[in-house]
Amino acid sequence: FVSNVLPDSVGVFGVDPFDKMMLISGIKPKLPRAIIYSVDLDARYFHSKDLPITKNLIVASHFGLSLRPELQKSLPPFRDCYQTANFFATLCVINEMDQNAFDPKFNFCSYELHPRIFEIGNSGAIDITDGPKLNTKNGPHPIREFVDFSLWKFLSFVLAVLISLAFMDS
Repeated sequence: FVSNVLPDSVGVFGVDPFDKMMLISGIKPKLPRAIIYSVDLDARYFHSKDLPITKNLIVASHFGLSLRPELQKSLPPFRDCYQTANFFATLCVINEMDQNAFDPKFNFCSYELHPRIFEIGNSGAIDITDGPKLNTKNGPHPIREFVDFSLWKFLSFVLAVLISLAFMDS
C-alpha cells in the first residue's frame, strides 16, 4: 500500500464464489483486521473447509438460501440466492395463473424486496439486516426471532460500498 495506511474494508465482486474465495484467501492474511464484503449469498461460503477463509464475510443479497416456511414447504435450503430467487419467481407466476394456489391474505408477490445483509458464521449465514421492513408478514423472507446486529459492521459495510462505487465512477 502506497501510503502505509491499510484499508478498513475490502469489497470482492464477481460471479463465481470460488473466484471470490480465492481472492479473499489472498486478502485475509495481508489485511487481517479488514472487513471483507461481497454480494450474492452462496452455501459454499460456509462449507467447513472454506470457513477459515470466509468466516465474518459480509454478503449483501436480495435473497437468503430459503424462503419463509409457508413458501418453502418441505424443500431443503437452496445452494445460492439465485436458486431462491428463481423459485420465488416461479411461485409468483403460479400465483398469477391460479389465484387459488395460495392463501389470498398472503400477497407475497406484490411485496417490495429489499436487500438482505448476511454475515458468514460457524453455523452458516446469519441475517444481520436491520430496518423497519425486516419482519413483514407478507414478505418472502423468513421472519427472524433474534437479531444479532452490530451497528459498526453495517455502517462500515455501507461506507465501503459507497467508497467502492465512487472509485468505479472515476
